[in-house]
Amino acid sequence: MRVFVVSDAISSCIYPEHNRIGREILGRLLQARMELAGVRTAEVSQSFPLNRAAYIFTASELAPAQEAIKAELQKLGLLDWAQIAWRDPREEVWRVWHSKSGRFESPSCEEFAVEGKFLDAVTSAAKGFRQSEDEPSRQ
Repeated sequence: MRVFVVSDAISSCIYPEHNRIGREILGRLLQARMELAGVRTAEVSQSFPLNRAAYIFTASELAPAQEAIKAELQKLGLLDWAQIAWRDPREEVWRVWHSKSGRFESPSCEEFAVEGKFLDAVTSAAKGFRQSEDEPSRQ
């Protein structure tokens, strides 16, 4: 299943533009809600900041997973800006299950590539910072 929160759904005054921690928290919340509904989740992938969060979940049962995600997004006030789709294995296509516009506006491959490079740079910088903290002082 794919879940996408479209741009400008959440006010940038309340939620900063580069809020990736919020995206992580929302992803874990959605996964927990699916599991509480009796759905096993095997894989979770997430990209972009909270204001434009994109998630892909691998779930054991489609209908209860969709309902759990929809109910949680409704409680959070995000349902009007969220899009939910599922992968149809018979035709190898994504089918829209919920979208106010009736279509699924997934980020492009280029946008995912830029996001991947950004996260790689942040991860590399964090590793360099940790290594410098672990090294003894040369004074």
